[in-house]
Amino acid sequence: MEPCNECGNTAVLPKSYGGHSVLECDLCGALSGGHTSVATIELAREAQQEGVDAPAYGVQRALSSLDGVKVVDCQGGCRSRRKLPNVRFQALDSRGFVQLENLAKSLRLSAGSMSMAWTIEVDFQSGLEFVLTPRVATSRPREADVALAQGDLPLLARALDRDVRLSWWRRP
Repeated sequence: MEPCNECGNTAVLPKSYGGHSVLECDLCGALSGGHTSVATIELAREAQQEGVDAPAYGVQRALSSLDGVKVVDCQGGCRSRRKLPNVRFQALDSRGFVQLENLAKSLRLSAGSMSMAWTIEVDFQSGLEFVLTPRVATSRPREADVALAQGDLPLLARALDRDVRLSWWRRP
């Protein structure tokens, strides 16, 4: 077995996390293996440290990075309870409302690659909030709807990470 790329330790063991097989250093915890597997596991670890549901963490992180936007809640969804994933956020100032328009544009552009239609709803809790959530045809989503929505979360996170770097997002 090859030594760890991070610390040189030779105790590198095969591990499986959520269906992803990687090699993990027994000393420093560094992962090696397929890029997608390593990235998925590292994202899940980061989400756990932040106290956010791992499936929705990429979307939460992308929205949190936007100027004028504050994420107030993030849920990854639950198949058994038929609870859809969603991210609640607030527009703190005029920059946040520009981000809202850009987010809607990004959703429109990435709609063809997703299994569900995603929407931005307006709600009032302690203040005006926006909820990024999938649209379903019934008031009680099926487990399959939740599964499809959860499958869309990594696609949505990648679309947002891509689109925020485009000129139309930076200079609306």
